[in-house]
Amino acid sequence: MFVEKTITGKFTFQFEQATKNFIQWLLDNNKDFSYKMNSNAVTVKFTEDEEFEAAFAMRDKLDNEANPQMQLDLED
Repeated sequence: MFVEKTITGKFTFQFEQATKNFIQWLLDNNKDFSYKMNSNAVTVKFTEDEEFEAAFAMRDKLDNEANPQMQLDLED
C-alpha cells in the first residue's frame, strides 16, 4: 500500500514583482506549480509541511520587499 500526502497552497501577492520573484524561487527549488498569466496568484503542491511553511515565509518576504511603501520607509 502506498499513501502520498499532498498539500496545495495558493499564494496570492499584492505586487507583480513579488509574483515573478516567487516563481523564480520555485523554479530554483524544483517545485511543481501552476500560474495563470496576468494573475498574482501561484498554486503550488507540496509533500511536506516544512516545504509549505518555507514557501509561505518566502511569499511574505518577497511581497514586503516589492512593496513601494516599504522602500519609502527605508529611505527616511
